[in-house]
Amino acid sequence: MARPIEKTPIITGEDAHRFRQSLRKSLTFSFPAVEIERQKKELHEMKIFYQQFVAITDGTL
Repeated sequence: MARPIEKTPIITGEDAHRFRQSLRKSLTFSFPAVEIERQKKELHEMKIFYQQFVAITDGTL
């Protein structure tokens, strides 16, 4: 039988301060332009590889 779900504890003090700072930092984070371009290039290469794979297998995948 399942156990009941406990209430989420309320954080206060220094823990709450660190949590808010971490949340603020994660919401405002953005990748550098170099990283974005690297990921786009990698995605493009994967797309080409997949298209070649489909062509080789006559679209059975």
